[in-house]
Amino acid sequence: MNEVSTQDPIAAVETLLDQALPEAPLLSEEQILSEHQSLRRAWGSQQIFAGTPAEIKAIILPNLQELAAIPQFEQFVVRVLPNLSCAQVIAVFSTDTFTGVRVWRGAAHVYACGNSAFHG
Repeated sequence: MNEVSTQDPIAAVETLLDQALPEAPLLSEEQILSEHQSLRRAWGSQQIFAGTPAEIKAIILPNLQELAAIPQFEQFVVRVLPNLSCAQVIAVFSTDTFTGVRVWRGAAHVYACGNSAFHG
């Protein structure tokens, strides 16, 4: 999947889950939790969420809507990160900063996490 940019939170989460995530490899829960540990340090991620694609969409969408409402918001960028075995959406801001959400495919669930402000 090529990188996709949009300003629409709904389009961003649908692209993330419907196009990007299927291209990410299937990981064990142990691998996913290990990846999350690195984001706890790098992003201050507090919690990882697991569920069906619909449940994860219901968690991610309000977070993206909140990010889109920030005055400095410019766009969402969705892409597959093959070297990290995940799909990611980032909110890009005019202040040269970003906030990311990552998702992984597990055998029984989809997993998602973000920074310290990401909530379920």
